[in-house]
Amino acid sequence: MSRRSTMTLATAGICLLLTGSALAQQPKTAPPEAAARPASPSDPEQTPARAAEPSPPPETEPPGPADPLGTYQRHLQVMVGVRTSYVGDNDYRLFSRTVTRIGEAYPVVQLSLGGGVTLWSEQELSLLVLGLWDYGGSSAELRGEKTDVDIHRLAVGAEVRHHFFPRLYAMGRLAPAAVNTRASLQDSASSTTLYSRRWSFGFDASLGAGFELYGKPAAASRMPRFWLLAEAGYGYMTPCDLRFSPDDEDDGAPQRIGETSLGELAIRGPMFRISGAITFF
Repeated sequence: MSRRSTMTLATAGICLLLTGSALAQQPKTAPPEAAARPASPSDPEQTPARAAEPSPPPETEPPGPADPLGTYQRHLQVMVGVRTSYVGDNDYRLFSRTVTRIGEAYPVVQLSLGGGVTLWSEQELSLLVLGLWDYGGSSAELRGEKTDVDIHRLAVGAEVRHHFFPRLYAMGRLAPAAVNTRASLQDSASSTTLYSRRWSFGFDASLGAGFELYGKPAAASRMPRFWLLAEAGYGYMTPCDLRFSPDDEDDGAPQRIGETSLGELAIRGPMFRISGAITFF
């Protein structure tokens, strides 16, 4: 081989080496197919991160219907009225003028004061606990001697109500009572007043109704409400002895005056009560 051929081959080899080195240093690029390939949903590297979805609100029970009775039913009550009972006991004639007699009974009229509070209610029904004080009396003459009687009736009882609608209810009441009878007899011969003071047991059993005369129509209102109450029933009292004697503090009473008995007295019979009441919270 000639010297010129050897130089030519050497020059060609050097060129090939330089060309290969330049190709190795160039950056690699993805083929067009791979660059244009769309992201696969199953490929975690190609799937974009999703925003966290908000959790649904906790389930709550729907609100129940508004209480249709409210303060019509649950309240404090103060009442004032008149209690009238008809007594068939003939012994009451000692203290009642015959002109006031109605039929076969004597009327006993008393002022009535009371108050109560609702303890329980369920739909149209409710239970009220109340206290009552009835006071009244009368006077007459016995063989020209003046007689008087005062009757205090202290009762604590329960009342069950049923509302037909907010402004009207029916009620039934049972009220045991302690009855204090204070009678007096004037003895004109000795210018002395004789007294008989006794306690007895009694009760009232009655049925009645209440009607609202004035009040806010909203059941949730806490403004006062004004009611008209009416009831009728039977009032009972155990008999008490009418034993009259001078007052222990009456030092002017003659020593010879002893005890005078005029039988028994029992204030029992049909009764009715008419009252006005105010209820509030």
